[in-house]
Amino acid sequence: MASLFSQLAGVLAGFAFTGLITLVSTQLTSKRPTGKVLESGVPLLAAFVTLVLCSLNYAFVAAETPGRPRIATLQTSAGLGLCVASVMLLYSMLILIRGLEHDSPKSREISHTLGNTIRLVIVVIFPPLTVLLMWSGAHDHILQKYGPDTGFRGLDWAVLAVATQTTATAIIFSRKFFKRKQHHPELTRRVSTLSIALATISILATNFTGNVVRGEMTVSDLVLLGAVLLTDGFVLVVAYSASRFTMR
Repeated sequence: MASLFSQLAGVLAGFAFTGLITLVSTQLTSKRPTGKVLESGVPLLAAFVTLVLCSLNYAFVAAETPGRPRIATLQTSAGLGLCVASVMLLYSMLILIRGLEHDSPKSREISHTLGNTIRLVIVVIFPPLTVLLMWSGAHDHILQKYGPDTGFRGLDWAVLAVATQTTATAIIFSRKFFKRKQHHPELTRRVSTLSIALATISILATNFTGNVVRGEMTVSDLVLLGAVLLTDGFVLVVAYSASRFTMR
């Protein structure tokens, strides 16, 4: 499974790179101003970098011997990078489409509808989905550490509480900000920088676990909870920014 995620991240990185090159070449050849479209350059670059790091991260996880207790920890730390990279790719698409909506009047209606759909996915669907993805790795860690017959433990309840809070926050964002024109480009740049930082932390954590933690050892449940909270916090920041991003 890790090798498949590595290949998927590599393919998506190729798409992000293609989009970045297309954006630059269009700016060089176009006779019309494309200022808003160019705002997607930074998040596209961030998406490309995070996806490359994610691909390398899962390639490292794929080399791990199956069945070792620490494999669940590796999957969770790599999952942090995957969630960050995935939401950044969608976020860069949203900014690109919103820029097209602003700069190209002929395609404004189509761009507006497409942008609203992407925004809905980022704000409402993606946040709880990423928490559930991280939960799968955290629960595998519990099974490896406490045995297959263990019930719902504290880590499970904590992640479930995070998922509930995330879903409620996403709904609040969608109801409070969807109709407000409040986008700030500075927030987009900060989100892009934060995504690269978290993807770097993810790959460093994976390498540290693989090189320092022995294969038969398991880490504290708090480490897994920390990875879930980092993922949740970043995705909610992106959801907040995306919910405020409208051209009307």
